[in-house]
Amino acid sequence: MYAALLTLLASIGCRSDTMVQKESLPPCLEGLLFNVSGSEPRTETRAGVPIYNGCASGYQEWAFKVETRLDAAEAERDEGRRGQKLVELASQIVDALTGEAMKIALDMGTTACLLPGGIATLQTKIYDQIMEFKEEEARELYHWGAKIRGP
Repeated sequence: MYAALLTLLASIGCRSDTMVQKESLPPCLEGLLFNVSGSEPRTETRAGVPIYNGCASGYQEWAFKVETRLDAAEAERDEGRRGQKLVELASQIVDALTGEAMKIALDMGTTACLLPGGIATLQTKIYDQIMEFKEEEARELYHWGAKIRGP
């Protein structure tokens, strides 16, 4: 495993005796970096909502978790409590967005996100954005993996 990681780092132009800066890698390779502190980066907020940055690699998991939470909130029988839970959940989901996903939510506006069906609309817009750039990200990942020497 260690040898494979060294080979990958060498293929993108990093020597094993140097530190790799997260900013120097494309987003699709950020997950390969070793976290010196030993702790995993936060993947959820304190409320348990998954943090999402808009990358294609984490969309399916994020969408599944969000849909599960939405279904649970919509299962509430009391109409008043259901509306309150959906608004709170929408607020928590928007709070957990970063990067490109947050930009899409900002473009939608606060009111549109909190309306009934707002989170579903947000998911659709994020999915459309991902599909638009999916091929470009795959090409970039291939480019970085195919390098023989560093930049």
